[in-house]
Amino acid sequence: MKGYLTKFLPLVAAAALLAPLSAQQLNLQHSICFGDSLTHNDILGLVNFLPQDMYGMDPFEAMWEKGKGANATLNRYAIAGSRSQHLWAQITTYELAELLGFAPSGTCFNVEIGGNDFFSNDYICGANPPGTNAKADAVVDDLLARIHNTVTYLGLRRPSTEIILWTVPDITMVPSRWHFTATQRANLRAHIERANRRIRSYHNHPRVAVLDFYELHHLVVQNPPTLNGTTIQGPPVHGQYAFMHADDVHPTAVMNAYIANALAVTLNKKFGSNIGTYSDAELEFLAHL
Repeated sequence: MKGYLTKFLPLVAAAALLAPLSAQQLNLQHSICFGDSLTHNDILGLVNFLPQDMYGMDPFEAMWEKGKGANATLNRYAIAGSRSQHLWAQITTYELAELLGFAPSGTCFNVEIGGNDFFSNDYICGANPPGTNAKADAVVDDLLARIHNTVTYLGLRRPSTEIILWTVPDITMVPSRWHFTATQRANLRAHIERANRRIRSYHNHPRVAVLDFYELHHLVVQNPPTLNGTTIQGPPVHGQYAFMHADDVHPTAVMNAYIANALAVTLNKKFGSNIGTYSDAELEFLAHL
């Protein structure tokens, strides 16, 4: 695990250089999560006929468990299958619950979205490079507009809170899209990278941290971690505890913990926090090794 984090640290350090020194301390006391199945994996075992513990905690929850204080709360409004167009419904659902006293006022907001925007438009984005098809370009334009509106709204309404953003994962690196041609992969990655360039720029804001999940995704697949002498196998295989993917899209429990570790490192660098990471022994337990 230490070697893996060492490989990831240059990515985190480069992003941290963008952060103004005035960044305030992260407060996870009342964390609120918006997103899709990457941060809402509680029903995936049932849907995919797999043991639910093969998925474990989602990465944000796993990080929060390491960093939470006494009496901390985590309220998740992420819903599996969500696209960026569903962000506003998640936010308004939370704010209604907050107004009625069923949810606390958030101190930290996690916003992870975008993968399903591309899953739903994979063939049109895969067939057309950026700038050649209006519908393909609109996938990115609409996603970025919704993320901007979300960050602006939360930032204006809640000036003392921190926001965590995720870059969009490379959907061509999951088992269900492993069959894509080189051209489809290149075009899809170009569209996703156009979105991610803008998302990464939010790290300049003193109250916003960005987990570069796209780069992390590539790093893990290209440099699979080894635990207890066993290399964690990546796509296209899936369906085992010691694989990267539980089903043909979603990470296993051990990979969610690896992502949680990277998220902790990112937040510690950005906000001067002291969130713990999962040890090799804990990772081995999750991978059933």
